Amino acid sequence: MEPEYPYDLEELKQIERLLQKVPIYKEKIAELSTEIEALSRQAVKAGAFSDLQKIDKLITKAFYIDCENRPFNSCDSETIARLLAEIAWHGEIKNRNIPCEICGENRSTDRCHIVPSKLGGTAEANNILVLCPTHHRLLDRFMLSKAEWAVIDWERKSVPSQQYASSVTLEAHKVFWSKIECGGEPEKIREYEINEKSFIRNVIEQIGKLFIQGRPVKRASVYELLDPNIREVGKKVIKHLVDFELLRQIKSGNNNMLVLGPKKLEASDETVLRIWQQVA
Repeated sequence: MEPEYPYDLEELKQIERLLQKVPIYKEKIAELSTEIEALSRQAVKAGAFSDLQKIDKLITKAFYIDCENRPFNSCDSETIARLLAEIAWHGEIKNRNIPCEICGENRSTDRCHIVPSKLGGTAEANNILVLCPTHHRLLDRFMLSKAEWAVIDWERKSVPSQQYASSVTLEAHKVFWSKIECGGEPEKIREYEINEKSFIRNVIEQIGKLFIQGRPVKRASVYELLDPNIREVGKKVIKHLVDFELLRQIKSGNNNMLVLGPKKLEASDETVLRIWQQVA
């Protein structure tokens, strides 16, 4: 879902900054490899666990200091000692957050749903954006800039989360961007400008793929086959598909079974609109 070309000058500058860091990262990896190799040679002579403190410091310096992503922290011995103490006492580094997926700030971050919780989006990592309070507010108001949107690594998210982001969240942002480009005020878009019908269409299509003509499927099994991030909204959609006779429910012993109905199950504009009005 990332653009094939930079949106604007700001994104070009950001790409340039990242490219400038590549040699630094390579240099750090080379230095770490050299240190580990030297430490390994010492360990062979004196035993694998001869210098645990030195190993701890090496690992902490390599993997924990930079992960803190706090510009006000230094990599001096006192900082490393504090981190080692926290690991020893708690088994983890306290007061450290995953950085904002847009700006890298981590002193205060929020976990933001991609598929909204009102539509059954889960709190699993593949449906969550970790954002600082500022970018959380801008995302909820569909007011991120094009460059900020392009920074987010959507490929790490679940397929339904990616689909919701591209078909709903991105489209709402495009409305905001078009207003700005036309000289409008930078204000959040109206509720009627947010269109979730394309997401509902995708849920209907995903449900349709689970059926073969004339073959009944347990209703509970259909739920289980749906991705967790569309499972709850999928249950509501299935209820309406039964109401609209696109699916039929039949009894088989103690099991509720679903089978394709007399009408063709397709995500027509009329079906999507009717279900969206009920679900939303």
